[in-house]
Amino acid sequence: MMEHSERIYKRSAENGLVLGPLMGAVMLLWGASCYHGWLLLPTLVGMAAVPATVWKMLRRSRYRGGEAGFAPLWLEGIATFFFGSLLMAVMVYASLRWLWPGFVTDQLNILTEALSQVNTPDSAQLQQLIAAARRSGTVPGPGDITVNLIYMAVLSGSVLSAVFSLILLAVRPGGKTPPPHNP
Repeated sequence: MMEHSERIYKRSAENGLVLGPLMGAVMLLWGASCYHGWLLLPTLVGMAAVPATVWKMLRRSRYRGGEAGFAPLWLEGIATFFFGSLLMAVMVYASLRWLWPGFVTDQLNILTEALSQVNTPDSAQLQQLIAAARRSGTVPGPGDITVNLIYMAVLSGSVLSAVFSLILLAVRPGGKTPPPHNP
């Protein structure tokens, strides 16, 4: 049984080496698109590439000697997102720390300016919350943001992997649906 789970984690770590830089690139493109709008299209392409890449990884694992059940496939997907999110977090942290240290402040300035144009009680209240966060020093830093990105990646990856695992188990190799189970 131990060898069985070691294979899952080994494949997941190898898959994470591919998925992590992809997710990191998507996050960096997303941040850069705040300054250069034309980067939104490559960001969207990258966002679509993440589930497509995970699908290919789980499909390869399922049909090339991988695990046969739902739980092992799902675990492999979750672990892939976990290992990949660690690499993504390093990329994002380094970027927020040294490449764009003023990114969060810039985004808060843009948000505050946009809210000042709205003139509603809710926008005024949100402006006050932003100002209070700045005064108290509770604006999220690079570490806060990267930890939350890890949580987001693992949670969304868990859901995505569950759906992909169910689909992969419902369809045979070659695209044929398996016959109904008659006990």
